Amino acid sequence: MEKPNIYFDLDRTLFDTVKSGQNYRAALEKIGIGTEKYEQIYSNYKSTLESSTDFDPKKLLDLLTKNFNVSPEKLAQSFWEKGNFVLFPETMKTLEKLSQNNDLRLFSEGNKNWQKGKIEKTEIGEFFDLEASLIEKRKLSPEVIAEIVQGAMVIDDKKEVIKQLASQRPDLHLVWINRNNEEELTGQNIRTIRDLSELLE
Repeated sequence: MEKPNIYFDLDRTLFDTVKSGQNYRAALEKIGIGTEKYEQIYSNYKSTLESSTDFDPKKLLDLLTKNFNVSPEKLAQSFWEKGNFVLFPETMKTLEKLSQNNDLRLFSEGNKNWQKGKIEKTEIGEFFDLEASLIEKRKLSPEVIAEIVQGAMVIDDKKEVIKQLASQRPDLHLVWINRNNEEELTGQNIRTIRDLSELLE
């Protein structure tokens, strides 16, 4: 008998992008990358992106190398330090338990190397079928949405993702993880949670 399929978004669902971002900045500041100038360079780089999910750390580090007297190797070492990469507190326990009886996959939008780097640094890859996961530049394209297994559960922090999936794939069981306020999404096959551990209830 096949296990049920569960797809997890990565950023702001499993991976705490805010705390991780603070850690990157703190690590770089220790090697002489001043916060004010860093923010200026980072902001200018982000303004060139079609979407924030197109972020490529290699391109940012190349820009920092050109603007600071720091070796590329030292810069990369500080940025990619394992401790910089932070999961939400309940992530590991939730994945460990769900992976026992479910086939877990990722449904993530972003630069593939960047997303794979987060998976490697946080060591969550062991819980997922990475080959069957969907890590795409634009995950809401019709072609990608069509690849989600029939009747699967999808957990995502973005309301617009849940709404679009509800419209295009009524067979899916959708979970909106809303950590920010008391708002809820309602509708057939839509559930709102505040914390991943609610998936174990």
